[in-house]
Amino acid sequence: MLVRYLAILVTLACASGCVTVGYEGALGYRSRNAAEQQDAQAFVELMEEASEAEPKSRLDNPKKTVLTHFLDLAKDPAYLQTIDAWNAKGWIDEDMICPVYRAHFGAHAQSSPKQAQASAQLCLQRARAASLAKDRAWEVDLCLMGAPFFTKTSTPTLQPYLQMATSPDEPEPFRRAMLKGLTFREDFSPRERWGVTSTLTPDAQKLFTHRQARQWQRRLTWLLDTLQDKVPATELAIASARGVMEVEQVMNSRGQSFVARYAASEDPVRRQWAWAWVRALKHAEPVDHLGGLGIWDRGREPSGDAYWYICHGPAVLNEGGVLGPRYVAEARSLQSQVRLAGGPDAPAMACAAPEQQIGPFPLEQIARAVAVQQLKASLPTGARVIVRITTRKKTKNP
Repeated sequence: MLVRYLAILVTLACASGCVTVGYEGALGYRSRNAAEQQDAQAFVELMEEASEAEPKSRLDNPKKTVLTHFLDLAKDPAYLQTIDAWNAKGWIDEDMICPVYRAHFGAHAQSSPKQAQASAQLCLQRARAASLAKDRAWEVDLCLMGAPFFTKTSTPTLQPYLQMATSPDEPEPFRRAMLKGLTFREDFSPRERWGVTSTLTPDAQKLFTHRQARQWQRRLTWLLDTLQDKVPATELAIASARGVMEVEQVMNSRGQSFVARYAASEDPVRRQWAWAWVRALKHAEPVDHLGGLGIWDRGREPSGDAYWYICHGPAVLNEGGVLGPRYVAEARSLQSQVRLAGGPDAPAMACAAPEQQIGPFPLEQIARAVAVQQLKASLPTGARVIVRITTRKKTKNP
C-alpha cells in the first residue's frame, strides 16, 4: 500500500517534470540515478533545487519526488540529520514523515536495533494521535499498514506491539488500527522498481508471490492463535479481514485456500472468523486485485452471509487446448442463507458419493478451491485441475 502510494507520487511528479526539461534532466530521473548510486550528497543539491522549483501541475510536487527517492538511502549515516535539516526548512510534508521513519527502521533493524526502535516508536506515536483525530485517519495507514516493524521482524519482537494492541489503557481506535496493522500485508509479488525491467519470467514471479504469501500465512496464523483469547472474535475478524483476504487471493489463484481451514474448524470461534472476514470485506470498498474472489460480485455473492456447498464429479483428463493437459471436473453449487444441518441436503445436491460434497464455505471461490485440493489428492503430483461449475442453485429462506 505504501509502496504503491509513493510510486504514484513519483510517477506523477516525474511525468510533469519530464515534459518541460526532458526525461534525463527531470528531477525524478536524476533522483533515481542518485539513489541507485547511493549518492547522498547529490540529494542535498537535488532538494535545494526542488525547493525552488515551481510545480508544473496540481499533481506535481518536486520536493516529494526527491524525498521519495531519498528513502532508498536510509542506511546512510547522515540520513536522519539530512531529514532533520529538511524538516526544519519545512520541506517535508506531513504525509511523508512516517514513510521517512519507516524506511529508517527497515534499514537499521538489524544493524542498529535501538535507533530503529526509536523510529518505530515515532510512527506509533503519530498513529496514536492520528487515530483520535477525524481529519487525520489517512496518516494511520501511512504509519502502520505494511510497516516493516510489523512485517519484517521475528515473532518475538512483536510482543510489545501485541501488548499495546490489547491494552485497555490504549485508545480503542488506536488498538483497532494496531490489530489491523499487525495482520496486514499486501504486495507479495516481486517489488517493481521505477525504471528497472524485471528479469523474472511470469512463472518465476508467480512462484515468488506464492512463497511470500505462504510465509505471511504462517505469520498470520501465529498472530490469530496468539490473539484469539485476548480480543473479541468479531473485533479481531474485522481488524484482520483485509490481511487474511490478501493471503486468500494468492492461495485461491493456485487452487488452495487459507480461509477454508477456519470455516471447517471444530472451534466455533474460528468458524465465526471465516464468515466475519468475508462479511467485513463485503461492506468495505472494493479492492481491484481481490476481485477474483468474487466478494463484491453481486451477481453471484449476496451482500450478506452465504453458505456455499459444492457437489463435484470426477476429474477427467483433457489433453487438448492451449493451456496444455489438465483435469476438468464438473460441479454444481448450492447457496444457502443459513448453515444446513448435517451438510448439503440430498435432494438439493444429489451427489453420487458423500466424499463429493464440499461445504459449507463463505465464498463460492473458497468452496471451489477446496474441491480442487480434494481432487488433486488422488491425481499425479503437479496435475492441473479445474472445477467447472455448471449449475448454481439457491435454497429458499427457512
